[in-house]
Amino acid sequence: MRDKYLSWPEAAWHIMQVTVCANYLFMPQILYQMAGRSSWVLVFVAALSAFPGAWATYALYARFPTKRLGEYLPEVVGRPMAIVIALFFASYWFGGALIDIVVFAHYVSTTLMHATPMQVLVGVNVLLVLTVGLLGIKTLVRVVDLLLYPIVPFALFVWIWPLFPGELDFSNLFPVRWSDFTEHAFPLGMGLIGMYHGYHGLMLTGPALKGGPKAAAKAMVLGTLAATAAMFAFIAYPLAVFGWPAVTLFSYPGASFIEATAPPTGNFPVRRLDLLTTVFFRFVMMIAAVTYFSLCVHAIADTTEALWPSAGSRARGFIAVLAAVAIQAVSYVFRGLSAVLELVKIWMPLSTVAVLLTAALALAARFRGVKEGAGNGE
Repeated sequence: MRDKYLSWPEAAWHIMQVTVCANYLFMPQILYQMAGRSSWVLVFVAALSAFPGAWATYALYARFPTKRLGEYLPEVVGRPMAIVIALFFASYWFGGALIDIVVFAHYVSTTLMHATPMQVLVGVNVLLVLTVGLLGIKTLVRVVDLLLYPIVPFALFVWIWPLFPGELDFSNLFPVRWSDFTEHAFPLGMGLIGMYHGYHGLMLTGPALKGGPKAAAKAMVLGTLAATAAMFAFIAYPLAVFGWPAVTLFSYPGASFIEATAPPTGNFPVRRLDLLTTVFFRFVMMIAAVTYFSLCVHAIADTTEALWPSAGSRARGFIAVLAAVAIQAVSYVFRGLSAVLELVKIWMPLSTVAVLLTAALALAARFRGVKEGAGNGE
């Protein structure tokens, strides 16, 4: 049995972090483009749509509480399909890591380090995810845990402070029109099903979770609800502050409202609170990139080791380095933010496929009666 060092509040925090950090820089702009002024409604629709994937991830964890995805895939679908499914999930998570790393590099380049070449910024981020990926899951969990205390006060302040000075005009969120959703109905629907997929982190950290299935259920529900509140602020607050269609002029509307609503320097004891807050959020975003990267590496490495035990743990280090080099190489293709956003539009439907595939795995495990301790290769 592996050591249990992850509590359910820590798991909920990780799920919330991955969900928000995977979305908050680029998702507001994507939704404004596709659903206009009414896009804030989709925050709550996406939370409801998260249920199938969350249930399936929970069901798989309940059957294999000491294993990660790649370790139980061969037992659920057999050897050939295990390879195919592992490669799909690995490719999906690789795309998530690539997007977050490149968007983060663009954000830092345009807001803070204008003279630094983009590929240098990408390289620094790649080294970060590679380091955590090589050090293992426990390091990832502790990195996320260490961010909890400095980030939460700032996050709460960002959501609560603008309500008092009167800088938010919620009338800018209306009217909500059905026609705003119909023009891009199919891609919106595909994207929303997989928008809140932070629960995928359980496929990686599950064996380290204390408390079993009950703890996993609490972590997924509370983590997703917390992410819903955060994403509402990131999408609705820019609309309330800048109005429509002015909000569409901002490259990163989910971050820009922080600067617009920060307390005036002369009336508040922290100078440049907006800069301090955005710096914190920049670092937090990398949690999603690190988690995606680790999920990608372990999906391949665990499946490889489950099918060919002689490969041993050496496979993980080799795959991690190879994936890091691949991210650095592929990033050269996406030199502008518009190119990255086009990649996001392709990647979003893959989230839906990942949700449906996870549900199919959960159903297959249930109907085949496959679980730990049932004489299926344990």
